[in-house]
Amino acid sequence: DKLHGLICCHVDDFLHAGDQKLDIIMKKLCQRFLAGKVEEKMFNYIGFQLKQTKDRITLDHTKYIHALESHTMHPERAL
Repeated sequence: DKLHGLICCHVDDFLHAGDQKLDIIMKKLCQRFLAGKVEEKMFNYIGFQLKQTKDRITLDHTKYIHALESHTMHPERAL
C-alpha cells in the first residue's frame, strides 16, 4: 500500500526514481537484462536534461527546443 518508485520507458531507454526497495528491484532487473549506460544526478534523457539535488529533480527541455528546426508553410499548401 505504498509507492516505492516509478519506472518510465521510452523505446529502450528507462528512467527510474524511488526508494531503497526500488533500488533492490532495479539491481535484479539489471542482472537479468543487459543495461547500457547508467547515469545519476545529472544527465540527458530523451531530450530532457535532468538534474537531481537533495530536495528536487529538475527537468529542462531548453536545449532540445532550441535545436528544433522551424519551417514556414505557404498558406496555399495549408489548404
